[in-house]
Amino acid sequence: MAPNYTLYGCPNTASTGVHWILIHLEQTQGVKFDYSIVSLPRGDQKTEKYGMVNPKRRVPTLVARPSTRESVTITETGACALILAEEHPQARLKPAIDAPLAERAAFDEAFVFVVNSILPALRDWMYADRDGAPEHAHGVRLLTLDRLKMMYGVIDDSLKNRTYLAGNHPTIVDYIFCATMSWDEFIYRLSRAFPNIRRFDDEMRAEKSFKELEKREDLSFSGFKDWEQPYVTLTALL
Repeated sequence: MAPNYTLYGCPNTASTGVHWILIHLEQTQGVKFDYSIVSLPRGDQKTEKYGMVNPKRRVPTLVARPSTRESVTITETGACALILAEEHPQARLKPAIDAPLAERAAFDEAFVFVVNSILPALRDWMYADRDGAPEHAHGVRLLTLDRLKMMYGVIDDSLKNRTYLAGNHPTIVDYIFCATMSWDEFIYRLSRAFPNIRRFDDEMRAEKSFKELEKREDLSFSGFKDWEQPYVTLTALL
């Protein structure tokens, strides 16, 4: 049987959350998918071949095949995740359209906050010296560190009375947010300094799907990066 999806991604990047959702759907709904690695360290995203798949030359790219005669290409982490949730409503990865307003509002708010605020901040942290002038990277990262601590505080507060970010059932926003914490050991340790996020993270990582994701993407840490060392002393939370 042909796969329902092909995900173009790279381990420990913005595609990891989408990969996790696909593994969850594979295990619970029988979804079939291929995972095509686009090595960012090797520069695969810059090739003409990948540019024909995704002109933005970033990951993730999700190719969905709702039938044998057509395919649809989706880019952007949030869009890929939403399509998967909508295509497989039985998995309950987002509230139904007729769910109570409070439930839908909680999901929408959490989803937009993670995708529009946290993911861009994490990219600023990781790639400040490549997305902009290297001499400005330190200032960008100082600002980003303050933003991350503030945003993690917001999420930690929201988790005081909820098991997950949008309620008491995991949705795509939980998979995306938890996956971002695997990008980097500094970021991971920063996030787990917040007690409710730490509890949430333990809950998510206990899932069978995470164990498989961990194996397929080798989500192990190798210590702080050299450029991160100066920020350790600036971060009392670590």
